[in-house]
Amino acid sequence: MSQIVSRINSNLTDLRAADYITIEGCGNDFLDARSSYRNQSDCTNETVLATALDRCRTNYRTALNTIAANRKAGSQVLVMSLYYPGMNSDKGRTCGSGRHFDVFLDYILEANWTMCNEAWARGFKCVDGFAAFNSADVDTTLDADTT
Repeated sequence: MSQIVSRINSNLTDLRAADYITIEGCGNDFLDARSSYRNQSDCTNETVLATALDRCRTNYRTALNTIAANRKAGSQVLVMSLYYPGMNSDKGRTCGSGRHFDVFLDYILEANWTMCNEAWARGFKCVDGFAAFNSADVDTTLDADTT
């Protein structure tokens, strides 16, 4: 996400001229953290995941603040929250008594909550990437959890 912040800052002229601005980020930060977490022998240290979440929050806020301060009046800003590539693989990975999916999901949902709330606080729109790309992975019976 820090690379995205740098690119926004180095392209302010384009940002100021844009009618539509879309942004998504933090995915690579979480993929890297997931790889580090998977390499642990006991899966008890979530520090890499917590650090990815902290960096995501900080850099996303910085990016959205820069966009808010520099965008053209009347331009539309759309934020897309994270989706979860490899979800089914992580459901099958266990370490100790838990599944990787159960650990990772909490961090992704927390990041998504932050992204959308930060977007809405600035009057931007937010698209739920998780719901768009992963709803069938979570709701495997496709009944929208009608219980």
